[in-house]
Amino acid sequence: MKKKVAFVNFWETFKPKDSLFYKILCKHFDIDLVDLAQAEYVFFSVWGDEHLYAPDNAVKIYFTGENRTPNFNECDYAMGFERLSFRDRYMRFPLYCIYPEYQLLEKKQIGVDKSVLDAKKGFCSFTVSNDTCHPRNEMFHLLSSYKRVDSGGKYLNNIGGRVEDKFAFDKEHKFSIVFENFSYNGYCTEKIVQAFAAQTIPIYWGDALCEETFNAKAFINVHKYKTFNEVLERVKEIDNNDDLYLEMLNHPALVSEQEGYEGKMRQLEDFLLNIFSQPHETARRRTRMSYCEIAKHREMMEIYYRSNMSIMSRLYHWIKGK
Repeated sequence: MKKKVAFVNFWETFKPKDSLFYKILCKHFDIDLVDLAQAEYVFFSVWGDEHLYAPDNAVKIYFTGENRTPNFNECDYAMGFERLSFRDRYMRFPLYCIYPEYQLLEKKQIGVDKSVLDAKKGFCSFTVSNDTCHPRNEMFHLLSSYKRVDSGGKYLNNIGGRVEDKFAFDKEHKFSIVFENFSYNGYCTEKIVQAFAAQTIPIYWGDALCEETFNAKAFINVHKYKTFNEVLERVKEIDNNDDLYLEMLNHPALVSEQEGYEGKMRQLEDFLLNIFSQPHETARRRTRMSYCEIAKHREMMEIYYRSNMSIMSRLYHWIKGK
């Protein structure tokens, strides 16, 4: 029997058939991609509100690539950045898990020798599109006071234009500034993963709990230092000691195999199989009154209230006139 599935509210370039979710489900079920109105299962993200108009009995599965905590009144299941435990309803699946560089992390430390260091043309890379993160901007200027930091993004670009291949750009540098747009426990994007995969040392700020996932010996965790000047001193120490630099490069990027690509893919498969292997009518977890149902209920109550007020008003004036 076909499983009728819809994808809504994802980013503009998202293609359902290319997604990990679709590919995993197709290994086990006959998946029929349908419009929202016909869907039994709805995958949705943060770029819109179409999911609010899904059929009331649809099983809704939320995925966020942004720093948004799941609203379990709107979804039955969720995947996101938060470190939550909520029975079978939630799986921690950060955005970086869908990036191809994530698959390279387990090979990152294999065969790293001085030839890798000799191939580094620059000191530090910086690839940013906006100026919204003041700590990130401060770190760029502070490191630039020590040595040139190559900015290959739109913001503070100093190489004559934006780089086309960020991975190759990072790989040419010893360090890479990888700050999130803001700091929030759990919120960790593809930035640090891309730096690790390019065999550069990430200078990271964002998720203060990042060492639960990434090996503290393999990167510079800005959250561990009292000031940015202390970070600068640590960078100088590593930069001027080739043995120390190579030692850091040779450490595994991840704290455990469970956090690696294969481990996360097994977790994701188990998570989705649990949802889709159940009878559809028992897979629903959210409150029986969905957002739309509540809105409809309120609308009906307002109509009922206005109608009754009109009747009571007419009754009052009729009694008063007698």
